[in-house]
Amino acid sequence: MDESYEQFVEIVSRGRDLSVEEVRALGDGRIYTAKQALNNGLIDDIGDYDYAINSLLRDKELEYCDVIYLYPEEEDDIFSLLTGSMNSNADSEYKEVLEIINNSDKFTVTYMSDVIK
Repeated sequence: MDESYEQFVEIVSRGRDLSVEEVRALGDGRIYTAKQALNNGLIDDIGDYDYAINSLLRDKELEYCDVIYLYPEEEDDIFSLLTGSMNSNADSEYKEVLEIINNSDKFTVTYMSDVIK
């Protein structure tokens, strides 16, 4: 556990340009509001999903790119999750992504999907 915590402290220290001592003082198990995290330098900004996507496109100079959203056809319920009888949307999502790629002459794929363990 201590080794994982030390790894966490080092990663946050480097990634957020904070001293190890600052990270240890902040990373003691407390839960921060978004405003508190912003004031402590733990996050860059506050916004919703669309704000994050638009910021990414702007920051990487990709404003000309189209963002295509793919949504699962149906959600799994808690009973399915507990019994392991989840519906696999991976095949339909995979087919949708392939269709998008095949219908475009210049396309870079960035694919985000929920991970179910």
